[in-house]
Formats: sequence, structure tokens, C-alpha cells
Amino acid sequence: MPYERDENELGVLWEKSGRNGTYFTGTLEIDGTTHRIVVFKNGNKRSDKAPDWRILKSQPRQRDERQHENEVGCMTTPGDEGVPF
Repeated sequence: MPYERDENELGVLWEKSGRNGTYFTGTLEIDGTTHRIVVFKNGNKRSDKAPDWRILKSQPRQRDERQHENEVGCMTTPGDEGVPF
């Protein structure tokens, strides 16, 4: 059965597991603009009045520098920065 969006729906979330526990990724639509978000447990909760979860704009992942070097086909050694082998 295909997914049917409810007229009151503002967004959707997918539950994920990471090295620091459970978190959510998803989208949130505000004034016709879709925003990618990530939701993390509030690790700094100091009172019952503090929020349980934090919603942040999703940021693109930064690639591992070694992975990038392998993709462009060059390796560097100290003193030879940017010189492909």
C-alpha cells in the first residue's frame, strides 16, 4: 500500500541507531519549504523542564580525508602536499 500523506502532517522521521544511541532523521515542511532534520536525545538535560530531544538542521557528512585522497587518486606525504604519486 503506498504511503498517504495526512493533511495535518508536517514531516516524517526515521529511527536510526548510532554509536551514541538512537536518533532520528527526516524532513519537516515549513511554509512550503522542505527542511532535512536530525533529532538527538538531549544529553545535557538537567531538569524535568529541559527538552528530551533536540531538532537540528541536517548537515552533509564530512568525508574522511583518506577516502577523498583515494577517490582523486593521489597520496601525500609530509612535505609533498598535493603531489600525486
